[in-house]
Amino acid sequence: MSRTLRLDAVLIQAVIAGALSFAQPDHDDQLHAEPAAAVTVERAPDPAPELPPADPDPQSSPPAPAPIAPAVPVPPALLDHAQKIADAHHARTGAPIDTATLRSRLGIPPALADAIAIQLT
Repeated sequence: MSRTLRLDAVLIQAVIAGALSFAQPDHDDQLHAEPAAAVTVERAPDPAPELPPADPDPQSSPPAPAPIAPAVPVPPALLDHAQKIADAHHARTGAPIDTATLRSRLGIPPALADAIAIQLT
């Protein structure tokens, strides 16, 4: 360990001496360093990250969750009336009724229209 400390002390003295010689350009014992040759370092590209293995049996995935019951209770009579309006709209346009149209036709708030739209077949 004392040898390491001695080497460190020698290195520190050498660095200080070199720094002082550069600070005083009129010194005769100035270090004359040759310019270093240009060095090009080539680095291998990073490897692509590994992807997780594909699911071997896509049929084994868990089933989709059951539809959530509407937060707003819908009276059965209103649901029947909404179903008639939705059926008429589909017969006339060929497309299922959207929630905004259903809400407009029934004159109901958006939350109730959403709850009805979830229950329509």
